[in-house]
Parts: sequence; C-alpha cells; structure tokens
Amino acid sequence: MEGDMVYILATSIIFQIAAAVCAFKLIKTTGNFKAWTAISIAIALMAIRRSITLYQLVTGNPSIEPDMTAELVALVISALITVGVIWIFPIFDSIKKVNIALQKSNRALKTLSECNQSIIRISNEADLMQEICRVIIEVGDYQLAWVGFAEQDREKNVRPVAQYGFEEGYLEQAGISWANNKRGKGPTGTAIRTGKPSIARFILTDPNFTEWREAALARGYESSIALPLFTNDKTFGALNIYASEPDAFDDAEVKLLTELANDLSYAINAIRIRHEHEQAEEQISQQAARIKALLQTASRLNAQLDFDTVLRAVCEETASAMNVSAAWINLYDSEREEYTYAAGFGLPSEFGLNYQPPPRKLVDQIASRFTMVIPDVQALSEMPNAKLCASLKIRTIAFAILQREGQVIGLLSVPVFGEVHTFSQNELELLQGLSNQAAQAINNACLFTKAQRRFEQLNTLREIDIAITGSVDLRVSLSVLVEKLTAQMNVDAAAVLLLNPNSQILNYAAGNGFFTTALKNTHLRVGDGLAGKAALERRVIHIPDLTQEETDFQRSPQLRSEKFISYFAIPLISGGQLKGILEIFNRQKFEPNSEWLHFMETLAGQAAIAIDNTTLFDNLQRSNTDLVIAYDNTLEGWAKALELRDQETEGHTQRVTKMTEQLAREMGVDEVKITNVRRGAILHDIGKISVPDNILLKPGPLNEKEWEIMRKHPVYAYELLSTVEYLRMALDIPYCHHEKWDGTGYPRGLKGEQIPLVARIFAVIDVWDALRSDRPYRKAWSEPQALAYIKEQSGKHFDPVVVKNFLEMYGKMIG
Repeated sequence: MEGDMVYILATSIIFQIAAAVCAFKLIKTTGNFKAWTAISIAIALMAIRRSITLYQLVTGNPSIEPDMTAELVALVISALITVGVIWIFPIFDSIKKVNIALQKSNRALKTLSECNQSIIRISNEADLMQEICRVIIEVGDYQLAWVGFAEQDREKNVRPVAQYGFEEGYLEQAGISWANNKRGKGPTGTAIRTGKPSIARFILTDPNFTEWREAALARGYESSIALPLFTNDKTFGALNIYASEPDAFDDAEVKLLTELANDLSYAINAIRIRHEHEQAEEQISQQAARIKALLQTASRLNAQLDFDTVLRAVCEETASAMNVSAAWINLYDSEREEYTYAAGFGLPSEFGLNYQPPPRKLVDQIASRFTMVIPDVQALSEMPNAKLCASLKIRTIAFAILQREGQVIGLLSVPVFGEVHTFSQNELELLQGLSNQAAQAINNACLFTKAQRRFEQLNTLREIDIAITGSVDLRVSLSVLVEKLTAQMNVDAAAVLLLNPNSQILNYAAGNGFFTTALKNTHLRVGDGLAGKAALERRVIHIPDLTQEETDFQRSPQLRSEKFISYFAIPLISGGQLKGILEIFNRQKFEPNSEWLHFMETLAGQAAIAIDNTTLFDNLQRSNTDLVIAYDNTLEGWAKALELRDQETEGHTQRVTKMTEQLAREMGVDEVKITNVRRGAILHDIGKISVPDNILLKPGPLNEKEWEIMRKHPVYAYELLSTVEYLRMALDIPYCHHEKWDGTGYPRGLKGEQIPLVARIFAVIDVWDALRSDRPYRKAWSEPQALAYIKEQSGKHFDPVVVKNFLEMYGKMIG
C-alpha cells in the first residue's frame, strides 16, 4: 500500500513539473506574462507540496497520512493538466507565428501604402528615392534601405543613389557589383543580374554574403533583400532592405515589397519620361522661338534689296533675337585677308571709326580656341580692339562666321556690356542661324527664284516619272510627257518621234500644243530633216529662229501656220541605243540657260528609259504569250496522241474540256483557275501512257490484275505531271477524276468534298460524253438514257450539287 502511494506521488510530481515547465514557456509564446506565470507557479507549488509529502512518506515520518483516493484523483488531474498544457502549446506557438507573419505583412503593407503616397506626391527622382528609403526605415522598422543603379562600366559597379537608416559607411566600403563574380554574388548583384528578388535570410551563414558579412553583422544586419528595378523589361538597379532579425522576409512580405519595388520602378520611369517630355517641350519651345526669330529675320531680309539696308537689318534683328542691346557685322576683304567693320546697331559712332580690322588668321585662331564665345575680352589684351571694347565696358562677345557656298563673307558679333555673360547652347544656335540668314540675304531673291524654278522642274520630273512608271502603255506615258512639258516648262508644243530600229525610220508617237495634225504623219529617215540629223549625230539640235532657216517647217504650209520660231531636237538614248527624238517648239524666241538644257536632257533620258522599259515589257509579254500558246499546243498534241493510241472517240478531249470549262464557270470557279481546269481536262487520261498496250487496247473485259494496273493511271498522271512546275496546279483532274462521291472510286478512295471541286465537275462531264459516244463494245446512249444515269448516280458516283448545275447548264444549252 505504501509503495503504491510512493509511485502515485512520484508520477503526480513528474506530471506537475512538466506542466509547470510548459506553462512557463507559454509566457514567451503568448506574451501573457501574468496569467501563465500564475499558472506555472500554482502547478509548481502543487509539485512542491507533493514532493514534501513524498519525502515524509519515504523517510517514515508523514505529518499527514495521504489519502489514496485523493492522490489518485490528483494524479489524474495532474496528467490532464500536463496533457492539456502540452496540447495547447503548439496552438499558441502557431498563433504566435501567424501574428508575427501578420505583423510583417502589416509592416510591409503600411510601408507600401506610405511609399505609394510618396510616389503620388513627389515628382523629383532623387527626392522620391530618398523618401522611399526613409519610409521603409521609419514605417517598416527596418535597419537600412538604399537604392543602387547598375553602372554600365567595365566593372559593372552598383552606384548607391539614395539611402536611409543605420549605415555608418557600409555602402562606401561595400564595393558592390552586378557582374558574375564574388562582388556580384550578393543579393543586390543577383537581383540586377537575374531580374528577380534575391534574399539573404541568414547573413551569418549565407555563403554569397562572405564579402560583406563582417561589416553587416557589425551594424546589426541579420538578413537582407534586394528587389530589382525595371525599365522596359530591363533591370536598371535594385531596392535593398536590411533587417535586424534573421529570416525577416517571409513570402507575403516579399510579395508586398516586390510590389513596392515595381511601383518605385514605374514611378522612376514616369518621372524620367515626364522629365524627357519637359526637356523635349523646352527644346521645342526654344526651337520654336529660334525658328520664329529666324523667320522674322528672314522675312525682313528677304524684303530688302539695298545692301546697306540689309546690313543694318541684320544687326537690328540679331540684337532683338539675342535679347542684347547691340550687334555689329564685319565683311571679309579677301584681298587684304581681314574683316572690316561694315555696320552696327546700339553702338556709338566712334566704334566704327576706331575699329581696327582683325586679320583672318587671328580670327581663325580665336574661333578655334573659344568656339563662338570670347568669355572675357578684358582678359585678352592681345586681342585686336581690346582697348576699344574696354572703353565701352564690353566684357563678353559671341560671334559667328558668315559663310555662303563654302566661302567666308563676314563676321557677326554680339557684345555684352558690364559683366561676363554665359550664352546658352540655344542662344549660340540662334546666332549661327542668324548668321546663315545674313550670309544669304544679299542674294536671297535670286536664290529663291532659282530654288522655285528647280522645285517646279523636279515636280514636273516626278509627275512624269509617276505617269511613266504607272503605265505599261508607251503612248499613254509619252502623251503625259508632252502634256507636262507644254503645261509646266514654258514650252508651246512638244512631240516624240520613236525610232523603228529595223527600218531606221522616226515615226510620230505623241504630241501636244499643235494647231494642226501635220506632224502626226511624220515618218523621217535617220539623217533627214532636223530630227533625223539629231538622231544621226546623237546630239541636241537647236534652231533659235526657224524663220531664218531653210527647213521642212517652212516648206510645209500646215507647219508654217503653226508659227514656230524656236526649235529643239533632243535625242532619246538609253543604254547607248537611240530610242527616238524629243522635239520642242516655241512660237517666240527662246534662249534657255544651261540649267534648262540640262533638265531637258535629264527628262529626255528618263523618257528614253521609259521607252526602253515599255518595249522590253511588251516583248516579254509577247514572248510569254507565245510560250503559253506553245505549252498549250503541246498539251493538246499529247492528248491527241493519247486518243489515237487509246482509240478514243475522236474529239472526246476537246468536248469534255469545253464543257468542263463551261460548267466550272457556271459554278463560280475563279477565272484565273480556269486555265488550270482546261489543262487538267486536256490531260485527264495522260496517265494511260504508262499502261501497257495489251491492257489498254484489250478488246475484251479486263481481269482483276489488269484492272489493278489500269486503276493506277491517275497515279501515273500525278507522277508525270507533278515534276512539271507549270502543270502542278492542273493535277486535280488527272489525279482525282475517277474518285467517287461515296468513296468507292480510285486511286485514293476520296469521299465527298475531299475530292477537289474541279475533279467532281469533270467526272460528270467525262461520263456524260462517254455515254453519248459510240464505243467499240456498245452504241452511244440516247439523251434520256444518259440523263437518267447521271441523275441516278447523284450522291453515289457524282456530287449532287455538280449534277444539279450540270442539268441546269444542259437545259440552257438545248433550250
């Protein structure tokens, strides 16, 4: 009895100690200090009380005799308490882990929210990245946050551009790279290189963090994450976050932080795009202002003809456009090789009187040294007119050399008084533009007229070129040529004579601007007349005044009525071959310049090329037509030879070909495909050429083995024709005309619409003609018999739709 009591007490004590220990651990797990401390103490006191009782019982001096029933109940209760505490411990541990995860997620979510607010609020890239780092530290309670950009240098360094938190020189010492080496193996380099988040969950043991472990641990960094930043699917940097606890970034937090990095990427890209747009708008605004100033200057200069007025206008417009108070212009004296003062604006009269012309050599040296701007004139005592500029307190001078057609003609200068001034690139570009305007102003009207004339010529040439290349009819192209000449090139009349290379006769081809039809009957032998002479000598013939020359134009009454004065005959030559003559007439004296003559020769060359190309095209078309006819005649010869060998009814191939074409058209077969339908019908039995005579010409019925050979003739047709490229599109009928709608035909047993439409059409026509023709073994069927058979085989041998269309067509033929 006493031994049982000892066992019960000892067991109760063990259970109670275990329960007390578990209850004590739950203090940390649950964070509820008071409750679990009281429970663990109470359980411990129970264990102590029973330990005392057990001790007294073992030593034989119990102060109170323990009750067996009570102790058994206590044992059961102790066991239940122990089991309950042990059972509940994992639940509270899981709850703790969930709470920690929720805290992390909430932390990341709050950080994301605050960062998004910053993204909305801040429009400066550097300020935004710094603010994001600050929010990550202060709101997210991390140790360090920084943004690094991937440099495109040889070492592929990562350059920190923003950071916040406990850093103490860590980034300066880190030397992080995104190259695939030991300095690029860390989270930052890996994230940039792979475009995916990279996490160092345990910096203490992470093998990829060896390079930075000591410095990181010294600053309390236990784990870190690097999140890639993207632009146009290309990684340009990384957002890096360091935490003070190991394994600080769970999946949910990583997901939210990745979203933060993506938002930051988007914001940086948006800021950059906005900045680029602002820069572009600024550039456009500056360019617009520059263009406006240039246009205003050009407008004024182009309206001036007087040389001195132009010079003054240049100075005034330059000062106004550059927003300065003065400007002057020098002209280059090529004999003396110096720049003389020519005009000024906003300068006292003594400036021009006392100005010493600088030599070109010195100006070139200054221009190569300072590139349009002398920053401080007073610092260059050796510069010509330095004392003069000092007396007027001129400190900075911007200048541009005036050039026209590669020749230096002067110097345009803009002074700034009283202070050293920095000219912007836009201002210098404006000055250069103004100098260009000034250089061209003297001869501007002449240049404009010349440019306008050239534009009209080029436009005429382009229109003629479009007309020529857009037509394969030579007479249409030549008609457009002479029409454009008379309409746009100050020509009263024009005609084209084409050379017949065989007869060496020049024949009228096209003309415009004539009052009579006399020239339409022109047939000149090479060497005769002005056009014939130009053809023979292959050179331009020009008659300034036809009234003073004894020519055919004066001998013909009709041509005299045209009242032509000036005449040109221009040979049309392409590839060294004479193609014809272009004749140009004017009813008044016309002495063109070399530019007009050059343009006409160019136009004549274009016309000659058009004639050559059209002739080649016509010859090619004719050759192609002849070739097609030859091909088709060859096919018909094959078919005729096969009819003779097969002892077919004469004309069978021609009849079935004609009816097949007709029915194909009735059923909407494209006209382009009709050619292949005709060729296929002609060659429908070409495969029989490979069938031995003893089978093909056998007077009696064929046995099964002979039929097997006979049924191969569509395959023989395929093998024969498929090697001929231009007949491949015609294979449907020779290969498939023995197939049947119900699938019982040969050679492949095709069924229904698996059979090509043209083969289904031909099958009906072929059987119809065979039934209506006499054969050695039977007389031709009557029309009712043949029609009845065709109808009866609809849906079996023949396509019902084809039968229906055949019957309708046949009804029209006999109706």
